[in-house]
Amino acid sequence: MTTVNIISDCLNISEPSSIDESIESQQYREYEPQNRQAVNSNQAIQIDIQNQDIFTQPSKSFLYIEGNLSSTDNDSAYTAESKVSLINNAISYMFSQIRFLINNTEIESIMNPGQATTMKGLLAVGSEFNSAEGLNMCWKTDTSSTADDNNLGFKVRRNLIITKPVPVGTFSFCVPLHHLFGFCEDYTKVMYGVKQSLMLSRQGDNDAIYHAAPASGVPKDGKITISKIAWFMPHIQPSIDSKLMLEKVISSKTKIPIAFRAMQCDTIAVPQSTSFSWRLTVKTGTEKPRWLIVGFQTAKSSDQLKNPALFDHMRVTNIYALLNSDRYPLLDQNLDFAQCKISKVYRAFCDFRKDYYGITDSTHITPLEFIDLFPLFVIDLRNQSEKLRNSVQDIQIKTTFGANAPANTLAYALLISDRLIHLQSDGNKFQTIYEFYFYKYIMYSSFGLSLSNSQKKSLANAIQNKTSLTLRLNTNQLHGEDKLALTTTQIKHITKSKSVGKGVNITLSKTQLQKMKKMGGFLPLILAGLGAIGALAGGASAIAKTVHEKQTADATLAEQSRHNRQIESELRGSGFKCCPQCKGSGLYLSKNR
Repeated sequence: MTTVNIISDCLNISEPSSIDESIESQQYREYEPQNRQAVNSNQAIQIDIQNQDIFTQPSKSFLYIEGNLSSTDNDSAYTAESKVSLINNAISYMFSQIRFLINNTEIESIMNPGQATTMKGLLAVGSEFNSAEGLNMCWKTDTSSTADDNNLGFKVRRNLIITKPVPVGTFSFCVPLHHLFGFCEDYTKVMYGVKQSLMLSRQGDNDAIYHAAPASGVPKDGKITISKIAWFMPHIQPSIDSKLMLEKVISSKTKIPIAFRAMQCDTIAVPQSTSFSWRLTVKTGTEKPRWLIVGFQTAKSSDQLKNPALFDHMRVTNIYALLNSDRYPLLDQNLDFAQCKISKVYRAFCDFRKDYYGITDSTHITPLEFIDLFPLFVIDLRNQSEKLRNSVQDIQIKTTFGANAPANTLAYALLISDRLIHLQSDGNKFQTIYEFYFYKYIMYSSFGLSLSNSQKKSLANAIQNKTSLTLRLNTNQLHGEDKLALTTTQIKHITKSKSVGKGVNITLSKTQLQKMKKMGGFLPLILAGLGAIGALAGGASAIAKTVHEKQTADATLAEQSRHNRQIESELRGSGFKCCPQCKGSGLYLSKNR
């Protein structure tokens, strides 16, 4: 039996502390549309941030909206007792399309932004956000389909918009851009010298307002008047040393890779039949679909007596997707909503947070709420064969219902795809955008943590055994010299947890752990040690074999280091990292999960 000595974290009193002084200031600046009168018309609302000698961080920017909800009946204005409010996520439902552009090139465009962000938000947000922080962007999910106090979500939103403010109906909300765009959710670094534009297409108010059925003396439909809309963007002033480093990157005329998960939301009318087949827009090799989320709504649009933030299960018995000829999932679902046989699709609903964000805490949506209010069907498309990765992808949705679909039913499909673009520096600023194929690679960044000896051993064992691993990190472990290859989402989750003084669980996939073998650092030594321990049990010949393997591994590591340096010289993104924790050896590109 071999014993490994482990030092408890509480005894590591010599652990160095780190202080982030790489940023001198971070201040928000306000940008308004040039044509302010267009905010309440059908004209496009455009907000520009022109090319400037500034560092901005779009991932922390937000859309600010002030307005008023009032009755269309001039003789009967809303009172504090009126059973009316904005729906959950109402700001997104005020627009038919929202676009984000860099240097006049469209980076991401969201059609049906209300349904798109609601569908993803229901899967993504946790209980804490839904009960507190989310209300600042008009996010509070419904607990029933009624417009009364039995619906806690409606009650809370109504209190904020109707009951509390003077005058009645006055509201202001901040919607983070990472709620609207995958680009702003995944790319958290600064940008320099580029023109950034936000374009919003206003639509009617009916989908954003929800009220009880009219009765005698009760006002009827409402209208929304926007008094102000602005884009708040953080301007960052780096320290002298950080700015010199950034200027060096810019002057080198480098190409900066930007990897993110883009959203696309399509809709179609569902025929009155027991089966439904829908071919989505064909995807080219510049994007690779990873997730498909499907929802159905019957007679919920353009009617203030209906709530378009809720979905209908349609008595779906089976649903799957075809990527060319490959089926996802492979097996039939065999669902029965009347008998509450929904556990497989509810499990996929719950797993999205863990698989997409690496977050292990559970969803706030219960199985009964899933059935009655939020039946969304999540299809995992991440694992694809080689023939799919190199081909144009034809995407079809196949659905079977337990009865004919009702009239006036719409289907919504939210497709989330990997996308990679490059910003090209001209030596002074970043100007040109190049779009590249993203069928092979997922990005990892080197991130420093402080791991215990036992965690390091568990990490090495997981790599050796080719298994996944979940690490529980306390607040003191969220920075350090132990470099791991983490996704942008994982780094974002760690950073957020650190800011609020909480620990975090990080789940590392098998593919991700195998990538860490190439990073050097502490892992090769531990892996070699594990090999040596195994060799002791096998005798002298095993020891000799281990020594030979260690020599081979060292040679391989040296070659990998040389290769990494070459890759990093072409795809180095560390110049745009704004804190000491983000320093490392650049980007690590992994083959498809």
